[in-house]
Amino acid sequence: MRNAMQRRLLTQIHPVEHEPLANESRIQRRIIGVREAAQYLGRTEKSIRHLVQRRKLRCIRANGRVMFDLVDLNAWIDMNRS
Repeated sequence: MRNAMQRRLLTQIHPVEHEPLANESRIQRRIIGVREAAQYLGRTEKSIRHLVQRRKLRCIRANGRVMFDLVDLNAWIDMNRS
């Protein structure tokens, strides 16, 4: 189950290149939710919310939702390398 979720997440973040259908565009997702951010960073949803609360991880708040820009998540990864 976990591997299927990871594959789905990766294809959403990094779609497989293919010829677009007539009504399909080549827009890639850049904004993801808490669950996807947790999977992307290999952490729990609770730890992601904790990082946001402590202002250690940048987020976008809109209409009561917490979302993340992949650019910010990648920057967080780079800042926390040892």
